[in-house]
Order: sequence, then structure tokens, then C-alpha cells
Amino acid sequence: MRGVVSDKMFKSNEILSSKVPLIFKNLLDWEFTRWSVEEWKNSLGECNVKYPFRKGCNTCSQDPVWETNCDTSLLTMSEFFDKFSLSPECDNTWLYFDYKHISSWFSDVFKDITWSCVGFPERGAKDSTLWIGTEGAHTPCHYDSYGCNIVAQLYGKKMWLLFEPSESNNLSPTRVPYEESSVYSNINFACSCHHFPDIKKARCVILEPGDILYVPNHWWHYVENSTSAISVNTWIPVEIPDNESRVDESLVKCFITSLVKELDVTDINKILNPNERDLTEFTTKYNLDELSYSVQKVKIQSENETKKINVEHLNDFTIPTESLHNIIKNIRKCKSSARDQSSGSQDINN
Repeated sequence: MRGVVSDKMFKSNEILSSKVPLIFKNLLDWEFTRWSVEEWKNSLGECNVKYPFRKGCNTCSQDPVWETNCDTSLLTMSEFFDKFSLSPECDNTWLYFDYKHISSWFSDVFKDITWSCVGFPERGAKDSTLWIGTEGAHTPCHYDSYGCNIVAQLYGKKMWLLFEPSESNNLSPTRVPYEESSVYSNINFACSCHHFPDIKKARCVILEPGDILYVPNHWWHYVENSTSAISVNTWIPVEIPDNESRVDESLVKCFITSLVKELDVTDINKILNPNERDLTEFTTKYNLDELSYSVQKVKIQSENETKKINVEHLNDFTIPTESLHNIIKNIRKCKSSARDQSSGSQDINN
């Protein structure tokens, strides 16, 4: 796959002005990108602390594998890395230590992280999030309401399917499960039994150690570990669209808060992502104050011109609709026969 291959230091405005994803191949010179599994285990697995890993199954289903439906496995890092290189076929499950703020977990190990190579020298470990998972671990397709995403691959391979904002209506957006700043798709890209006839454009990239990916504001993405993998990311605020998105998010929060106050615990747990369970304690006044503040920010924001740059990007790798199913099928390596898949697809659609 073509991309930006360079040892230069990019400027932040060069990155942020791009309206399409950018791939920077082999840009990183971080020591982590050269570590072996044993070195990762020695660095992260010295103590007997139990860490929460999201546990999912490699099975085809109509619905995505929501976090609300995943179990949690408590493992030491040593125990986890003993499973790290095992094939998912061993027990048909995957483990994911995902969306973990480095400042709260392994700040000493990652203290030297800097995003200066992509124009953000002021951002480091305290602004970064860690993702460690076995093969098959994935995040359901979604877009982030705020900011843009910059991802660095440290170990293994990770596949990204990317869809531009104009595809939103074709991706069946939903706010259940609810998580502030995340709008999910009801389409399960983790199952090769599904077809995607309405999706006109998709981009696919597989990140390898040393690669950096830039995901612009409001781009949909489905992310899956092609092998056991480790990556870090940082979200960069983008003032004007973020202020507008905060108004939308505040309105959604007002509605969801009112809704869950009338429900029992079982239904609440289905609607709210685990990290949003405290929403039941929010008052109407708090939510309205937040909404008022967000509206005021939009009123006073100033328009800034964005500059276009001439950088290779993923436009050249748009995937035809008919190819998207084959990509998912090859990545998932579903064991079922073509006849079984056809039957399964019919069952799902009925």
C-alpha cells in the first residue's frame, strides 16, 4: 500500500487540513516498535496486578459485539502475554485491554512517547491511550463525535476499515448502546456472512509496526487486530466542529438521561455502555447547564480557514462495494462452508 514514507517532521496544520485519512508508513522511530513479545511481557508484566480485559467470541451474529455483551477477564499481564500469540481457534475468543489512558496504567513504561513527528510535540503519554489485544479483538464500527484520531502501531498488525461521513445513512447509525462521543453502526463487520450493498466507498489499511494513521473528524471506522497487536493513539481537538458536536451530544445526553431514569437495572445495562453507568445520577439541571454552555461556545466561535496540502492519502485505495464482503471474509477466515454462510445469512435477514 502506498503512503507517506518520510523521516521529516510534519507540521500539525499539514495533517489537520486533510479531509481524508493519511497513512505514514514506517515513520516512527520509537523503541517500542522493535520490541519482541518477551520484551513487552517483561516491561508490562512484572507485578501481580490483575487487569480488566474485554472478552469476546469469534462468532457470526446479526448484531455487533457490543461492549455491554462482553465478559471481563481479570488477568495479570504475564498471564495475558502467555495467551498473546495463541491462535484464536484455540478457544474461539479474544481479549482486549482497550481504550486505557496511559497516565492511569503504564505511565513509566510509555513516558518517552511524543507525537512530534506528526506535528504535535506538546502531546505525549498523558494524552495517549493504549490498546493491547489478541488476534480478532475489535471495536464495533463507529465514528468519534469529537476531534480527529492519530494512531501509532507498535506491535503486530491491525486492520482499519474507513468510511467517509457521507456514508452515514448507509451505515445504520445508532446511539444504543450509548456512549458520549461515540456514534455506533448497527452493521456487524466482524461477520463475513453479511453483505453491504448500500456502502459505496470504503477504505482499508493494515497498520504495521512503525506506521501512523490519521483519521479525520467524523470518519467511520471498524478496527480489528489481524494478529495480536499493540497500538497507542491520541485524539486531537478540532475546535469548530467539536463545539458544534458538543451541542448534539448534550441534547442526546439529556434524552438518554431522562430515558434511563424510568428503567430497571437490566434495561439500563443494555442501553448504557459500562463507562456511562453513572449517567443515572445526572440531574436535569446539570444536563441543561452543559447544553447551555455548549450552545454559547458555538455562538462565540470564530471561523478558521483550512489549508489544503499535497500529501498522498487513501483516496487511491477506495474499495468497490463488491469487494468489501471478500475483504471481511478473508480477514475473518470463517470456518463455515459457503452453503452454511448462505443459510446463516438468510437466517439473519429473516
